[in-house]
This record gives sequence, C-alpha cells and structure tokens, in this order.
Amino acid sequence: MSASPNKDATNTVSAIGTPAVKALKDIGILTVYHLNANGYRVHDTNVGSGKHYFDPTLIWIPSTSRLSLTINSPSGVVYGPYIDSSDGSTNGKIDFDYIPIQSVPGLEQGEWHSVVEAYVGSADYSYSVSVT
Repeated sequence: MSASPNKDATNTVSAIGTPAVKALKDIGILTVYHLNANGYRVHDTNVGSGKHYFDPTLIWIPSTSRLSLTINSPSGVVYGPYIDSSDGSTNGKIDFDYIPIQSVPGLEQGEWHSVVEAYVGSADYSYSVSVT
C-alpha cells in the first residue's frame, strides 16, 4: 500500500508530533497521516490473483472529527462511502467485525484506490488494509 498526497493533505506526520499522533503511536500504529478539513488522501493497494477478501481499517483522532472511506476497484466499482457508524459504533474508527468486500471467485486484480476524506474538522489517522 502506498499513499499519495492529494487536496489539502499533508505529508506523513513525523514520530515527534502532536499529542494525537503520540496517542496513535502508543497503541502500536506506526504510520500516521494528517488531513485538514475537507481534505482527502488516496491510498493504493495492489491486489494480485487468488485474493478473496479486502478488509480495511481506518482509525482517527480526535474522534469528534468526521472521516469517510470510499474504496474503488480497478474497474471503477465503488464501495462506500463508509462513515464512523458504518461498523455499528461511533468511535473514531471504521473497523468491521466482518470483511466488507469479498468475492468467492476472487477479487478483481490490479490497483484498488481507497479515498480517506475529512468532511468535518481536521484529523490525524492511520489506514491499513488486509488482502487475503
């Protein structure tokens, strides 16, 4: 997975940063990004053959900010947008108890684009995807 800066997004936040970044790092999150209000960042994930599950996790601080996650397959199929309550809890996290994108014959191969957008306030966040 790689991240490319987009509209109003800043570079990866350094290890010596805000208390929010320290809080995320204290729970084991090593890569933290920052979004200004109304900014977005695109994360690309390459999916190879024989993969069936795409399981994203988005965590942000402060939880009073509002982020959304929209995932686009290589052919343009759109999943989401997912918001804080999409996983059943409103807690500054989108982390499903089930795998939201799955395909028995196999996921579409190629670059999947995950768009993280701050639609209320600024936030420090971490995004990861498990593809199996």
